[in-house]
Amino acid sequence: MGFFWSLIFPGVTGGDVVKAYAAAQTAEKRAVSVLTVFFDRLIGLVALAILSGIVILCNLHNEELRVVSTGILAFISVMVGGGLWFYSHRLRRWLGLDWLLGLLPFKDRITQIDDALFEYRYHKKTLIGSIVVSLAAHIVNVGAFYLAGEALDLGVAWQNYFVFIPVVLMVAALPFSVGGIGVLEGGVARFLTLRGVGATAAGAFALCVLYRIMTIIISLPGAFVRVKEARLENGTHTNAEEPKLSEQS
Repeated sequence: MGFFWSLIFPGVTGGDVVKAYAAAQTAEKRAVSVLTVFFDRLIGLVALAILSGIVILCNLHNEELRVVSTGILAFISVMVGGGLWFYSHRLRRWLGLDWLLGLLPFKDRITQIDDALFEYRYHKKTLIGSIVVSLAAHIVNVGAFYLAGEALDLGVAWQNYFVFIPVVLMVAALPFSVGGIGVLEGGVARFLTLRGVGATAAGAFALCVLYRIMTIIISLPGAFVRVKEARLENGTHTNAEEPKLSEQS
């Protein structure tokens, strides 16, 4: 469902808003349930950066890849540094994070979200597992670009896809346009037409069109899923059955 609505909302991750709304319908702690959706997206962005960074480190001799290497490694460094700061009791106390959160409006709601985020500190295996699964999903996604490029005979080496496409997807996730239209295409054309990469502007555009078609096809089932809002009455559900997050139309 979220994947389908990403075709309509700004950014290629616009469907997260719909997923967050759906998750909040049946949750006791709505703010926390919404948080998990966006935390999942953050893990996805980190996994994209890691995927690109790994390929860069394995191909340091490739000058074309250095175009994005600084940005990718800087992003990973910021995420690691921010995580260490947020999840360290000592650093939180030294830098006054808890004091700062106490000054913000909606203190109770923010504290609840902060506590939910901090809970991940005690579930390291879950976090690592989430990143591994996200890496696998991104490998499949970038692999789709690679196979489409091979079908179009673009002549682009596989490592270029696995460095540049994650960067393009990270930028396209920002809400600049509906479904990331224009951002994705511009990024792919910008990187795949670099000297030494091999694609032409027409070939890069054809690749984006083919990828868009594949995306639309596999997201269509999400158009038939609607959110069923749970209604509570006197502490019990109005329906005899447990409320479902979504149902097939």
